[in-house]
Amino acid sequence: MEFFTKKTIGVEISHDGIAGATIVRGTGNPTLIQASRAALPQGVLQRSMKAPQVLQPEAFVQALREAWLALQPHTNQIALSLPDSAGYVSLVSLDEPWKTHDEAVEVLGWKTAKKLCIDPASVHLDFQLIERRHDGSTLLLAALTHQSVITQYEELAQAAGLQPVRINFHSLNLFNLFDTVLTEPGLAVLLYDSVLSILAVRYGKPFFLRTKQIPSDNASARLERELGSSLTAVQKLRLNEDIGICYYLLPHEELPIMDFLVASFDTPPRTIQLESVVQRGSELTISAKPFRQSAAALGAALGGH
Repeated sequence: MEFFTKKTIGVEISHDGIAGATIVRGTGNPTLIQASRAALPQGVLQRSMKAPQVLQPEAFVQALREAWLALQPHTNQIALSLPDSAGYVSLVSLDEPWKTHDEAVEVLGWKTAKKLCIDPASVHLDFQLIERRHDGSTLLLAALTHQSVITQYEELAQAAGLQPVRINFHSLNLFNLFDTVLTEPGLAVLLYDSVLSILAVRYGKPFFLRTKQIPSDNASARLERELGSSLTAVQKLRLNEDIGICYYLLPHEELPIMDFLVASFDTPPRTIQLESVVQRGSELTISAKPFRQSAAALGAALGGH
């Protein structure tokens, strides 16, 4: 028996459904004890970073509440994972000096909002400090969304009786989930909710990040093109040194890009095993596919450990 355990709930909003996960953390590995999924009717969500995403609020609230109640919840506090189409995630280098969190947010907000053609006053932004360099510059992992987008999700969650205590994007929750896996220099390739996320790590720190929406039309060609350009960019940053190991999480390993990954690395690519990070509870019945489809909810529940 483990004492001092803690339960946390993660809920992810994806374009094909809402997944929930209840995690128990104690002295051993985190354990998934409850999992749920509620379908979203077609047309409920739109892919938009500058306008509210939910087009059918009543259907959304019903699905959200259904996914939450199926967890037999102990609390209404949740960690919410939003689709990457709701915002912008990037590694940003700042030459400007800053001392406080608010100072960094102000500089980041102006810099990223200008790039995305968004009014800085309408931006909701947060960041994580990755590196402070000797010359005073900094490398930050920034997450940005339009205030109207995040406000709508907060209000609809409250309408479902939920209290979001932490909100993040799928890509960041997935990287948080797998941070103990990405211990060696290399590249993580994740395809989740029709978004390709690529993260390059060196000395335990990310130095390259790219997320791209992959449309269903001609998806294989688009995936190979985005992977190719990302690998080229990483090789330039590594000064043509060996990139390292390629880790991947894909909906299924029969995707044509597997051939591309195998041909691009000297060491065979390694699949990221969810079971190495979160174990399934002995009384929980969940097959591999829905377990994998709930990865962002797991990452949200763990909250970066």
